[in-house]
Amino acid sequence: MKRTAILACLLLAQPALAQVALTSPGNGSNHYLNTTIQVRVDCRNTPALRKVELYVDGVLHGRSSLEPHRWSLDTGSTAQWRTLRAVADYGSAGTVEDLIQIQVAGVAPALPVKTVTYVGVDLDVTDFRNGVDYGNDGYWFPQFNASGPRSGKPTEDNHRSALPTWAGPMTHMLIHELWKFPQRTFSQDGPTKSKGGFASWNQFTLPNGEVGLSGIAFDPHGRDNTSQTVNRIMLGAGTPRSFYLRVVVDNTDLRHNPVLKIRARGDHKGVSIDPATYPQPGLAGFNGTADVYTFRYDGFEPGDFVKIQFGGMAGSTNNGGSGGSSFAGLMFDAIPNPQQPALPPNPAPQSQQPQQSPQSAPSTSAATTAAPITQASGGASGGGGGGGCALGAEPADGVSLAFLMLLLLVPVALRGR
Repeated sequence: MKRTAILACLLLAQPALAQVALTSPGNGSNHYLNTTIQVRVDCRNTPALRKVELYVDGVLHGRSSLEPHRWSLDTGSTAQWRTLRAVADYGSAGTVEDLIQIQVAGVAPALPVKTVTYVGVDLDVTDFRNGVDYGNDGYWFPQFNASGPRSGKPTEDNHRSALPTWAGPMTHMLIHELWKFPQRTFSQDGPTKSKGGFASWNQFTLPNGEVGLSGIAFDPHGRDNTSQTVNRIMLGAGTPRSFYLRVVVDNTDLRHNPVLKIRARGDHKGVSIDPATYPQPGLAGFNGTADVYTFRYDGFEPGDFVKIQFGGMAGSTNNGGSGGSSFAGLMFDAIPNPQQPALPPNPAPQSQQPQQSPQSAPSTSAATTAAPITQASGGASGGGGGGGCALGAEPADGVSLAFLMLLLLVPVALRGR
């Protein structure tokens, strides 16, 4: 009886193994030849996680030790099934993996006419991960989680930059750095500054799960005027044929909000591409809780760039009339390709689990986001990947393996009395 009890206790004390999930692209998804896709492995910040490795057709493609775990992948010039395997190393707890396959076939059609379309707004959204699952391809948030009030700081001060490989980087420029002028990101890159650390402003949950006090990029040139607050975000190799740009505003307790208009635009070889309509919320459109305005970009290519024009106000309810325009963050989400030509059926991939590893977590569908519903309150729109790495995994039936073993051992112990 004593030996049996000791064995049962040891089983119950076993640390639960972790999980890893390839959340984008989707298992069995179709992709064109010679295109670049974004690979996302969802592994939330667990202390035991040492690194995540991505293998493509058995060859190491990349390694990551910090979130977000994302890589760009060229689909190649051969029609074939390709195997993607993510392996998470948890040190003494072992390794776990997830494995998916994608099919590559067909030639992408010619780029569509370049257009920018205003899609809609999600009202009162502060959780960009669980609330709407936005920013899966990348994001930028200024002056995030400052330890105390800060004003007039450079735009890169205390920012959270996880821009996609195909957009950016943000080019921050001081007045004496004229050599950066052709690539500058912000209006004059002197008047536009970051501000944050105010307790009355919204707390955000970023796409990577980080929680903190929000900040803004503030443009005084938008005071009772219109200013090209974001002059350019360069688009580079791997730019999706279609993507969403999401602009976060109205997080500042009615201070420094762009209330006249928000117009996201594009530029192709010096030609400005504007949306046919754009939001003009007015003062009544803001209540001090963040809103997310979504614009869709189609047909843009490397060498083009994104720009955003804000219309500000002369003053606001609480800021003493200083006025200006601001935004609280930018997020990017690629829109998946339409249905591709199918390859012959392929058997389901067989994941080879290392020792100490549980069955790999099933892959979710591609981490894509639906367009928001105009004036949809509470940020209910959007879908996407929901996988994650979490210690404490259980079998599919919800009953722990240690508990099952204990149930089996108790009768044996009783018979031995």
